[in-house]
Amino acid sequence: MSVDKFGHHSRGGGGSAQKVTRVTFPHTSDGNINAANVKICNVKDPSENCDTATKKYVDAQINGLRNIQSPLIQTHGELLMKKTGEIEGLAIGLNEVREELHKTTVPLLEQKLQKIMKNDLNTLKKDTENNVNKLLQQKTNDIKNLTMELNEVRKELHKTTVPPLG
Repeated sequence: MSVDKFGHHSRGGGGSAQKVTRVTFPHTSDGNINAANVKICNVKDPSENCDTATKKYVDAQINGLRNIQSPLIQTHGELLMKKTGEIEGLAIGLNEVREELHKTTVPLLEQKLQKIMKNDLNTLKKDTENNVNKLLQQKTNDIKNLTMELNEVRKELHKTTVPPLG
């Protein structure tokens, strides 16, 4: 029996084509499949990672784990409880150490950061003051030189415009 691309198949030579029946489910108004009254039968146990498992399969797996777990707990239950308590105690102690470390480390880091920023700010302030003082000294010297040149020019001008006495 051959099937064409439209899902039709024929039963032999020249018979009429029949369409393969597909299972359809009712849909909700938003387009989801409504499986409220649909029961899925003959589902095998999952063999691939993406296979769906039935409730019966999952229940069997859980019961199997319980059957394995029960003798282990009976045999090693005290040790398990003791070790669990020790781990919980260690976790509490670790949290206390973290809190104490946070209380001491954070303020120390903040103090160190403030000291670094203060040192950087002081260095920047000193550098700026030095640069301003150098520039001020240079401009003061320039003014003195210009004043001396101006006085020389005045003397020369005075010599040429005022006749000598005598």
